[in-house]
Amino acid sequence: MEETDGGTLVVEGERARTPVATTSVTVADLPADADVAAAVERVPGVTIDRLGGLGAYSSVRLRGAGSRQVEVMLDGVPLNPDGVGAVNLSELPLRAFERVDVARGGASAALGSSASAGVVNLVSGEAPPPTTLRASAGSAGLVRLGAQGGGEGSVMGQRVDRLGVVDLFHAQGNQVVLNDRGTRWVASDDTLTPRQNADIWQGSGHTRLRVGSADRRVTLLDAFTLRESGVPGPVEAPTSEVRYRVVRNMGVLQGDVTHEHVQLQARIWSLQRLERLQDPLGEIGFVVRDDRTLTNTSGVRAQVRYLPSELASMQGTVELRREALWKDQDLAAERAVMRVTTGADLHLVSDRVLISPQVVGLLIHDQGLLQGGSKVPLRHMVTPRLALGAELTEGLSVRANAGGFARPPDFLELFGDQGSVVGNASLRPESGWQGDLGLRGETVLGPLQVAAELGGFGSYTVDRITWVQNAQRRMMPVNLDAVSVLGGELGVHVLAWDRLQSTTAVTTTQAEQVSDDRAYSGKRLPSTPSWTVRQATRVTLGPVTLGHRFDRTSGAFLDATNWYASPPRTLHTGTAAVRLGKTGAVVELDVRNVLNRRSDVVPANPLDPSGSTLVEVPMVDQAGFPLPGRSFMLGVRWEAP
Repeated sequence: MEETDGGTLVVEGERARTPVATTSVTVADLPADADVAAAVERVPGVTIDRLGGLGAYSSVRLRGAGSRQVEVMLDGVPLNPDGVGAVNLSELPLRAFERVDVARGGASAALGSSASAGVVNLVSGEAPPPTTLRASAGSAGLVRLGAQGGGEGSVMGQRVDRLGVVDLFHAQGNQVVLNDRGTRWVASDDTLTPRQNADIWQGSGHTRLRVGSADRRVTLLDAFTLRESGVPGPVEAPTSEVRYRVVRNMGVLQGDVTHEHVQLQARIWSLQRLERLQDPLGEIGFVVRDDRTLTNTSGVRAQVRYLPSELASMQGTVELRREALWKDQDLAAERAVMRVTTGADLHLVSDRVLISPQVVGLLIHDQGLLQGGSKVPLRHMVTPRLALGAELTEGLSVRANAGGFARPPDFLELFGDQGSVVGNASLRPESGWQGDLGLRGETVLGPLQVAAELGGFGSYTVDRITWVQNAQRRMMPVNLDAVSVLGGELGVHVLAWDRLQSTTAVTTTQAEQVSDDRAYSGKRLPSTPSWTVRQATRVTLGPVTLGHRFDRTSGAFLDATNWYASPPRTLHTGTAAVRLGKTGAVVELDVRNVLNRRSDVVPANPLDPSGSTLVEVPMVDQAGFPLPGRSFMLGVRWEAP
């Protein structure tokens, strides 16, 4: 199905060539308030962890897995290879990309990924974008300015295309939230309080230069972010002076060569991230601090793909990289990684069946890392995987994949400290198995075009690394003995009369802890809702486009013992856009949380919900941070003819 739904397009691939459940989100049709997190969460199986409102920290999880089991890529270049940290999606300028591809389950060998839960790949597209200017303003001091442009030409007989994107963002973050004073059983002291010290300033840039044709091409890419924000702390204990600054830059040099049946790709990249946390009054750690942390991930990658015929291909990837962590200019930890990936795509039964075996091998050498109470300088991990895709009838196909995974804790999990997020140096590596099975199909019924996918998934993880909230309301990673996940997902896309477009995504996830400790055995995995329902509808009437988004998420628990519960939430968002004749200008209005809901009720004793009284608690995200009430954004977008 080629038409977009105001955001989502189910990627069916050519015949059975897509054995991994893959959904693509088209950026151009997303509403004005959309960021990368909002684009991704339209996909079945996705959970977004937000630490507040628009522009605040957000990370993606797939199918009950952790955010570090998802690789986030820019044009195929991973920002967190092998789970090196969770990517803050709010740092990425959405408008720099043409679409966002979300592959759930074991990622395909072509991406060269070892992620167990899947891949989010932000794709800038082949054609240079038109010149576009954007300006928006809204609630809580929200201001966003952006520009993008590109072009193509020829230098010494070689085709040259260029892309440039700039995005500036500011939010005061002082939205009103419900403050229960930390006494969830006492409603008499609850008040509505503006969020304090939650402002965000951010500037992002994304540039790309490509020289050559598709069969011989050199690409230069640079992605830059400068961000400063307050660290607000819990609502009942706000901070006033805590500041957090980030400078991130990724540079990539890549060459691609295609010669007859062989495709070669070579890549050199470096990703640096400088963080500074200032707490001059000791508001979050009870001590005055000014900490500087620098992380660097640099590497080289070579991939070869051999296509002996139209029905078979083989690929292999070798990657060498170095990870290093400096604290206050002192080298604190260092890690060398070699990753080898081999795989094949084999088409059988007249190209109606695709089998894709894959093996990922990791060799990791640590220096200065303390894990599980003892030094583990060298370890190896080998994880086999198998994916299958088959076309049953015209427009109906089945896909399945299964495999193992393993991941050591990253530097942030071990030693990080971002105020509201702290590390744990005693973490052990996590490992396990995952698999899924699903159907997908599309049909045309008169004026209706329908695409749908239905699937189930499961995983079992030993020593699962999970972020939980401690008594000081700070997020901290811990090892859970084991976690079992079973779930299902449904995605339906409908296009009617080329005017009405609708997308529905439903996910159910049963994630439980497996442990000999009765305090944890059978308890739900923290920050993982049992089910989510998301529905987006858009109708176009001449120059006017109206839209509505519905988001219903079940309650979740913030801790491993399932004592602190977050309530279920229902959010409505309304959008409107008016195209101003042939000027190329569009006026856009978005209203989030239309019903202005800030709270909900939960049992005072979640261990005995039937016999417990109900108490009103703030409506929060999966990480326990309060969500704002009604907010709006008004913007103008101009695109050159």
